This record gives sequence, C-alpha cells and structure tokens, in this order.
Amino acid sequence: MGRGARRIDVTRRSPRLRRHRRCHSPVVEELVFREIPFARLRHVLSTRVAFALSCLVFGVIHLRGLDEWPLAILYIGFSAALATAYLLSKRNLLVSITAHVLWNGTGLVSLVFMAA
Repeated sequence: MGRGARRIDVTRRSPRLRRHRRCHSPVVEELVFREIPFARLRHVLSTRVAFALSCLVFGVIHLRGLDEWPLAILYIGFSAALATAYLLSKRNLLVSITAHVLWNGTGLVSLVFMAA
C-alpha cells in the first residue's frame, strides 16, 4: 500500500482528521496562495502576475499524478474564483478562507452521499 493510500484510509476512519483536512488545510492554502503572492510579494509581482502564478501553482499542486492533468482546469478555475473573491473583498483573507472551507465541505458531503 502506498503512502497516499494509507493517509486516505486513516482520514476515513478518523473524524478529527477529516475536520482538520476540511478546515485547516484551506487556511494554510489561502495563506500560501493568496496572502504571500498578493500581499507579501506586492512590491515584487504585479497583481496580474501574482493572480496567474498563484492559480497555476494551486492547480498543479492539487494533482496527485500526471494522469489527473485535466483536473488542473477545475483547480485553476476554483483558484481564480478564490483569488477574485480575495481581491474584490479588498484583500480580506477571511472571505477566500470561508469560500474554500465551504467548497471542501460541499465536496465532502457529495462524496458521502455518492458512497451511500
């Protein structure tokens, strides 16, 4: 069994880890993909470059293998929506974090209903 498969199995059995992945991961990801490129690197990157770069990296980093590359379009689009929400809210990180948590929660609920 590969390392990733073990992690999924542990997550499936542990409600605490499911909550962690659903709530804490979006906070960390929004800090990395919104706060750093748009706020911390503002003097180095233009907003357009930061937007494109953060969306592209977000999309690629969520892929588990090369066979999933078509999913990058979904992830890049979702990242663009989060980045747009962040910028339209006058760079309020809480807006994109909330949207990200809701998105992950919706995905989890969908998986639960599909598995039942």
